[in-house]
Amino acid sequence: MRRTMLAVISLLLINLHAISPSAFHEASNGLSLLNKHPSNSTIHSSLICKGIETSVTRIFNLTQLSYYNFHINYSINSFGFAYGIAYLDNPLYQEYNNNLSASYSWKYLTFGYGLDYIYTKTKNYSDQQAIPMNLSCAWKEDNFSTVFSLHNTFSSKLANVDLPKTFIWESNLKVSKKSNFSLGFEKEDNFDFSIKFGTIYHFFNNFALITSYQYQPNRMGIGTVFSINKIQLCYAIRTHDHLNLSHYITLYYEISN
Repeated sequence: MRRTMLAVISLLLINLHAISPSAFHEASNGLSLLNKHPSNSTIHSSLICKGIETSVTRIFNLTQLSYYNFHINYSINSFGFAYGIAYLDNPLYQEYNNNLSASYSWKYLTFGYGLDYIYTKTKNYSDQQAIPMNLSCAWKEDNFSTVFSLHNTFSSKLANVDLPKTFIWESNLKVSKKSNFSLGFEKEDNFDFSIKFGTIYHFFNNFALITSYQYQPNRMGIGTVFSINKIQLCYAIRTHDHLNLSHYITLYYEISN
């Protein structure tokens, strides 16, 4: 168990965006256009919606590797603002990630800018910090939407090591009143090109099912969304080729206009 945990921590040190920011993303393999919620702004700074969201998971069901998230989004006219904080807790390694994002909408386009402050503490090593930036652009018209983002735009470093740049693109089609479909591509430095697709289907007004598949690495995600008025509760799991399932829970409250 200790070796497994050390291997996972080593992976996270290399790939700081390896963990989903919410159960919605865990179920969709990182696809953000399937459902509106505040944590979308950490992946695509151009996707900001009014709301408050909190999440918790144990990564790969490891008892000493807990991950907590909190996000709040607000918009005024054409401007959107978002703040999020994520905390990874382990006796050997802790990571804090504060995210600030802002967006501006013009006709069918929305432009976003995001700033992360990453602070890490590793046992018996000095603390490290980095401030990567990301740019994003989204387009929506009728039943079709698409978004493109570039993470770590200006090649920030952590502990004198270059953080990877990540290109993320996703398109979404609203198939019917009850369902929509997303297709996404992601390329990160030193990782294979990743392809993912997913769907959400609303069986009832208060129940929806999210399913997804990712190629490279091969992972499947599934999640249930329960809604009561402006509150959504999402429970999700996602597979891994060599590690245990990750279980994720998110609570989301929509702020009215």
